[in-house]
Amino acid sequence: MAFERLEKQGNTPKDRFSIHQVRILGQTLRIRSDKEAEDLQELIDFIEKKYREREEISSFQKLLMVTLEIADELIQERKRNQEWEERLDSLLALFPE
Repeated sequence: MAFERLEKQGNTPKDRFSIHQVRILGQTLRIRSDKEAEDLQELIDFIEKKYREREEISSFQKLLMVTLEIADELIQERKRNQEWEERLDSLLALFPE
């Protein structure tokens, strides 16, 4: 695994996060997250895969390109989600309560 859970916070909604030590792109970081181990590993694998696809440029440029690519994918998914929500609302309007 590329990370380990270091400590668990309290039981209040604000404190439901765990501190994880994460190794990503050769760097070890401590992050606070409410994600499960499998979800964190999936995120790390996704970022590292995108990073490795960009071998022809410097590390900083690769990281910047990966960030932009992931942000673009997120924005496109949000737009598609919004379109589906609008379609669903239109269909639901056809059936009064």
